[in-house]
Amino acid sequence: VEFTGIPSTVKRITVMFYSLSTTSTNAPRVQLGTASSYDTSGYSASAAAVSATPVWSGGTNVDGFVLTGQVSAGTELSGTLVLTNITSNVWVAVVGGNNPAGSAICGGGFKSLSGTLTRLQVIPSLGSFDAGTINIMYE
Repeated sequence: VEFTGIPSTVKRITVMFYSLSTTSTNAPRVQLGTASSYDTSGYSASAAAVSATPVWSGGTNVDGFVLTGQVSAGTELSGTLVLTNITSNVWVAVVGGNNPAGSAICGGGFKSLSGTLTRLQVIPSLGSFDAGTINIMYE
């Protein structure tokens, strides 16, 4: 799912997702882009799903901001990823939310772009999206 035409004056972007699920066990992720392409490497990012029975699953990622730790195919995720322009073309991210299995989602990271952010995409990593809603707002 792509969002293009993001104004150069934007300082914060909220990616909202509701009942988002994929056909794979890899977590969906968000990639940032400049005028000509998306950056598919160089992210410092991690996320986890934490349950009430202290079970933790998570990991790090370099090709995008992950929305949760590892998931089962069909797991529905709901939450937000907030991106903030901290300085120049450096963006920091914080993700939070939950899934119906009762796990909390938490994570974050940063990415330095070579130019001004003008687009972002939410990708399923592997497989495809099979349910859910994705949207953004920016300020």
